[in-house]
Amino acid sequence: MTMEKPRTPQTERALRLMFKQISNVCMERGIDQKTVLDHLQKYRIQTTPNFVNEVWRVIMQGTVQKNSKTELEQNEVEVVYEEFSKFWSELTGEYFTFPSYEAMAFETLGEDGNI
Repeated sequence: MTMEKPRTPQTERALRLMFKQISNVCMERGIDQKTVLDHLQKYRIQTTPNFVNEVWRVIMQGTVQKNSKTELEQNEVEVVYEEFSKFWSELTGEYFTFPSYEAMAFETLGEDGNI
């Protein structure tokens, strides 16, 4: 049985450098995220919570120019939510309300009703 080697710090730095180089070329050539996403259509993957989070991040960067949810003021959360909700409603035909405290508390309960 062979053990997979963990990714090294050098590999991580190399990946980050490559990502930066690609980003720079795209910006120089006017290739925006929509163009990149259109090119990704041939890759069929599930819409996971992590992917939905990335959609939030894109909308957040485009509307309030922040890179992290932790940087958001309450009014900025509302601005991003409005665009985010509109985006998903247009795509799915469903309206997603901002979760209430009760809904969040219920989500933390297991199927048996225990936390």
